[in-house]
Amino acid sequence: MTDDDIDRHIRAIIAREGGWVDDPDDSGGPTNDGITLAMWVKYQDAVFPFNSQLHAATDAEKMDFYRWYFRTQGLAELIDEFSIPDELVPLVMDMRTLHSMEGCRKILQWALDASSHMGVGSYRNFSWWQRYGEIEIAPAIIALMRMRYMLEAAERRPKDRKFVRGWMHRALKAIGMWPPKPETREV
Repeated sequence: MTDDDIDRHIRAIIAREGGWVDDPDDSGGPTNDGITLAMWVKYQDAVFPFNSQLHAATDAEKMDFYRWYFRTQGLAELIDEFSIPDELVPLVMDMRTLHSMEGCRKILQWALDASSHMGVGSYRNFSWWQRYGEIEIAPAIIALMRMRYMLEAAERRPKDRKFVRGWMHRALKAIGMWPPKPETREV
């Protein structure tokens, strides 16, 4: 994947994220376009976290953050571990912005496991799906497993339940299934 590809995917993630959020119930804390304050501090190698610095981050600073994030916070490991083909990298990038490494691993493994229950076959990694011409169903299966993961998270942390609807929208947006296309009516 080229730097231009990565930048294109980052711009799509930022566009989906929706700006500044500082909800006291959000366990992720203050967030700007998907960048949590904790990760911003780690990126800046700062000692003191400042909401104002994250809140005021420019588009260029956010792009730099995400380039660092995807190179240093496990994306390459996930791609290697699960043999993620290029067409699924944007989806995995989006997952990694919302979920921990352990969460991403769980979601991807569930998707592989679910394939055997859906008659797709039992595959060890996603390159097998590509090899056997079934890669087009992978995003939908991954999205379903993300939704399962998010619902389980909300069950464990009741204060997160108010975020479930937004999380579901995000999982569907990441595979191009939200918002729904407007209905056309003949007059």
